Amino acid sequence: MKTQQPVVENLSFGKLSLFEEYAVIECFCGVDVGYPEIEELKRSLFPHYKNRIFGLVANRVNQYSVKLLAIKDLFSAQNLVAGAIIPSSSVGKIAALMEDEIVEDAPIQVFSILNEAITWVLDQVAIKNQKERFNKPEPSKPEQETWGFR
Repeated sequence: MKTQQPVVENLSFGKLSLFEEYAVIECFCGVDVGYPEIEELKRSLFPHYKNRIFGLVANRVNQYSVKLLAIKDLFSAQNLVAGAIIPSSSVGKIAALMEDEIVEDAPIQVFSILNEAITWVLDQVAIKNQKERFNKPEPSKPEQETWGFR
């Protein structure tokens, strides 16, 4: 896995590190991540990635709560193609599994090691990019002269 220096943004509820094909979010202890926080996160994510495909890693080193429907809304974006969660407790793991159940637009996996989560997210991004290239229609060709034959 190649490493690079991320663009780091301090959000009102945590820190966001933006890499080329994925982002890592670390929320502050005790915050309640709902629609306002997801909207703030979107204002950082989507201008950075524009229309490029990317994944999101939630490194949950702190205890905090997440509104499931707000997470579902975040993952409804077409270019956010995978999510990885590294919970810090067994309760956090159960919450992460619930997120995976409710989010339909992108796969979410639970990991215990950050590097494994990043590797999986990068694999998902690569798979989606490959599918996009494969399914992209060829440019239309000008109609060829038929020399009077049809």
